[in-house]
Amino acid sequence: MPPQLPKSGRYVAERRAILLARVQRVSTFALFAVAVAVVANVWAFVDRLPEHLASLLLQGLLCGASVFMAKRPGMSRHAVTVALALSLGQITIEAWAIHLSGPDAAALSSVLVGIMLFTSLVFPWGGWAQALTSGYAAVWYLLLIDWGSIDSPSVANLLTASAAKPSTSASASTPSPVSASSCWTRATR
Repeated sequence: MPPQLPKSGRYVAERRAILLARVQRVSTFALFAVAVAVVANVWAFVDRLPEHLASLLLQGLLCGASVFMAKRPGMSRHAVTVALALSLGQITIEAWAIHLSGPDAAALSSVLVGIMLFTSLVFPWGGWAQALTSGYAAVWYLLLIDWGSIDSPSVANLLTASAAKPSTSASASTPSPVSASSCWTRATR
């Protein structure tokens, strides 16, 4: 087991403050993206437009609530909870929106993969929170695939990729005391 980084009270408080600030920035930016998506959905979708707009409304409300919660005094103690609520909520809403897309669901499910990768790069919330988020997104990803229309080699590839995604994105958010250069040095000896 690798040695753990020291988690003094000051380090934890700073990490929580950074996490809340990032939740606020990401949510604010996402509100603009949702507004653009509303225009695009009105233009592109004739069928199921109310459902698509409802999913965007839910995303907007979730982002607005995240901004509100991130600005409240004393919320730094709950920074990981706020970030998890935002991420898991967005994954759930995106999965519903992707499901509404019918035959294009497999192609659109890359959004779930994007959320897994994005959260591991942006949110300094630790490995367990990233593993939970990535695992949740991977489950939705697997549920959205029309397994009956895929040949056997593709099924094996999808399952292998889905198993690797949560583990690789969880490891990206876990601080490691070993640098890449020290690994290279050991490998070339």
